[in-house]
Amino acid sequence: MTEATFAVLMLLVLGWAVTSHLLDRLNVTGALVFAVAGYLLGNPTWGPLLVDVATPSIHRLAELALALLLFALAVPAARSGVTGCRSATPAAGSAGTGSGPRRSSRSRARRP
Repeated sequence: MTEATFAVLMLLVLGWAVTSHLLDRLNVTGALVFAVAGYLLGNPTWGPLLVDVATPSIHRLAELALALLLFALAVPAARSGVTGCRSATPAAGSAGTGSGPRRSSRSRARRP
């Protein structure tokens, strides 16, 4: 990766940091912005930047971007109280036996 390519990438990150609040209101995510910018700037046939995807620095940059993206998605979930997935199986001691549809206590009381 050349110094010019690195400078353009840092300018993209800075531009996203400045405009992310506005773009968030328009429901435009960072992943979309960076994917479009990568397509427009790094296209091997007509893009202005030369990026060799086989270099270790590109792999490290992709890992860092993925870590930041996952962290950014996890913070709002943690603030809203999401703590984990719920189990699809019934808890031990539950009333359901899994042998058919459950009936409410009202429907059982009305049966002769």
